[in-house]
Amino acid sequence: MVSKSIQIKYNQVIDNIAYLIVHHPEPLKKLLKDHGVSFEAKYSHKDLSDAVIEQLEQGNVSFQNTLEALIKKLSSSTEDQFISALISGAVGVVGGLIKKKQAKRNARRASAAAAREDQLYNRSQAAAAAKAQAAAARRDLELRMERIREQSRLAAERQRKEQEVRRRKEEERKREADATKKTNMMLIVGGGIAVLGIGAVVFMKSNRPPMIYPSMRPPVTPS
Repeated sequence: MVSKSIQIKYNQVIDNIAYLIVHHPEPLKKLLKDHGVSFEAKYSHKDLSDAVIEQLEQGNVSFQNTLEALIKKLSSSTEDQFISALISGAVGVVGGLIKKKQAKRNARRASAAAAREDQLYNRSQAAAAAKAQAAAARRDLELRMERIREQSRLAAERQRKEQEVRRRKEEERKREADATKKTNMMLIVGGGIAVLGIGAVVFMKSNRPPMIYPSMRPPVTPS
């Protein structure tokens, strides 16, 4: 049974590796390629997780150091604020946990060299234990990846709904603006017609010829 501090480091490393696989597969793929691991043109998240666990299981110290450096680089970058900063040496701790069973296998094999039956038994037991430890790490990694994928899906769905709400509000605002603009235009046109009507009446009156009234004769008084 591992201590609480080691379990914390283990969980942190597995979480970060899972996040790398889901959101930053290309940098991780390049890192693995630098350590002699190549992939087909099409590769899956499982291919990456299997390759990472295999490198840790083999006790590849150089890989552990570069993997830890990649995680720290991303955690300190503005590119990604969701990946957590690693406790120094945490990747090596996880590598040691996965490889510990293999070390025990070697020790048991040496101590049982005198008895072939015991040697075969210990070898099979240690191999099974090492395989179980690596399988547990793979399962943990897959669970973390599934959780991260689900969180990403929910975040994308939430963002889509927020965008839809913003789009509807923008359409409503545009409709209201168009309606206000149309009303103002009608008022302007109506006002212009009224002004033109008044102007026409005034113009017609000003251009009407003056009426000629007959001259008024003084009244005749009887003599």
